[in-house]
Amino acid sequence: MKKCLIALNRHETPGSDPHLDLFLGPGEPVDEEHRVARTWRLLVDPRDLQETESLEVIPLPLHRAKYLHLDGPVRPRSQAGIVTPLWKGDCTVEELDAETLRMTIRWRDGASGRFEIRSDRMQRLATTDPDE
Repeated sequence: MKKCLIALNRHETPGSDPHLDLFLGPGEPVDEEHRVARTWRLLVDPRDLQETESLEVIPLPLHRAKYLHLDGPVRPRSQAGIVTPLWKGDCTVEELDAETLRMTIRWRDGASGRFEIRSDRMQRLATTDPDE
């Protein structure tokens, strides 16, 4: 298992509906321009999922680490629109196989949960820790 940072950002682009981008990256310091953040596009906030519920995710190419650390809205230089940070946190990640991650997320506002990302789905897992 490894410690990581996680961020959920809202991405608004001209001519299309807004979506959410989930970024997962290294917990240790890294140059914010390096493309190290695993990224998925979502239409629903995973924090709203009940245990065992899932949502569709779209895997995206690696993104720059800066998206893990945003303090306010930015205009990406590679794409039109605005990216606004919603939630940041820390997580512990277990890579089960090439397409499956299981993670425990502790958001900075105190919320937490266990999730599994498998290929094109993200599922909220049953909580085993009474403090989660």
